[in-house]
Amino acid sequence: MKLFVVNLGELWLKSEPVKRIFLNKLVDNIKSMLIERGIKFKIRKERDKIFVYANKSAGKVLKNVFGITSFSFAEEVETDYESIAKAVRKMAKGIRCGESFAISVNRSWKGFKYTSKEMERMLGALIKRKVDLENPDKVIYVDIRKDNSYVYMEREKGLGGMPISTAGRVISLFSGGFDSAVASFMMMKRGCSIELVYFYNYPFSPKSDRERVIAVAKVLRKYYPKSLRLYIIPFAKIEEGVMNYCHIKYACLIGRRIMIRIAEKIARMRNAKALVSGENLSQVASQTLENMASVGKASTMLILRPLVGFDKNEIIEMAKQIGVYEKSSKISSPCPLTHKRPATKSEPKTLEEEEDKIKGLQELIDNAIKEAEVLEI
Repeated sequence: MKLFVVNLGELWLKSEPVKRIFLNKLVDNIKSMLIERGIKFKIRKERDKIFVYANKSAGKVLKNVFGITSFSFAEEVETDYESIAKAVRKMAKGIRCGESFAISVNRSWKGFKYTSKEMERMLGALIKRKVDLENPDKVIYVDIRKDNSYVYMEREKGLGGMPISTAGRVISLFSGGFDSAVASFMMMKRGCSIELVYFYNYPFSPKSDRERVIAVAKVLRKYYPKSLRLYIIPFAKIEEGVMNYCHIKYACLIGRRIMIRIAEKIARMRNAKALVSGENLSQVASQTLENMASVGKASTMLILRPLVGFDKNEIIEMAKQIGVYEKSSKISSPCPLTHKRPATKSEPKTLEEEEDKIKGLQELIDNAIKEAEVLEI
């Protein structure tokens, strides 16, 4: 088995009691993701690091765990100068001719007879390469602890953020497109448990969109330490009601308000604390400040909009980084509620009056929730 030393990020900002809770949750998440992929492992935690003993494939899993800032393949040695020096010499073989290096020593155990600076000088003298303390090509890290010490060089960047399930549950309005997928990912990064709500409007969109949305959800699932719940809400009858009874220039906004009302009902049932939307300020007519405010009034629940300050290029770039770009780009999601001259400003009262025109709206909403398909991905 190889040893991976896992470095923590924002957990350091927490108080000691909270840090212990978050650290335990991170360990649980790592275990769940390794078990699911059939990887045998041993794991232990200390106050500031997690040590994972597993085969090389565990590295691919650790890259997808929120709460990990970085991790490294390390040599575990006894805490004495000779053992540490031997491991450093071995690690230094990875420094090519012409490359510069630095030694970074962290003396976690203060009972060790040499200081960090003394060890850096002594170990650095063993390596016949150019020293560069400001901008080295390679850094050899030495972590000196009471029982054992650890030597490593390459640091693999992690996702950062907070461990999932440390920030409460949220319900995400999920179309499978770039915006909703990236918004959901960002809330996962902040430690939220998340459930996805997809409004399926066949026959206004092709049947194939359903499978494509599920495919996008499966990409997000690789970052999630447990099954990911997806609600598929039949929405076509509600859209028909909006088209038949409401002024067309407000139709998109009213459809959005009804989606929020349905998502809020699910959130209340699931004890979720907020809704998540992929809205982005001024991207389309429905996302002006006035319209976002009017639409948001449909719910008394907090609505989080993590993309509000992003431009479209930034969102697309993030979609590529997290792996949803290709699948999200295949979703057509045509909406019959769009209009060539939509309202760019609206008042909540106006939209409420338009909604009141829809015959049997509450029954349509209740039926949509009852008929929802619930998938565990």
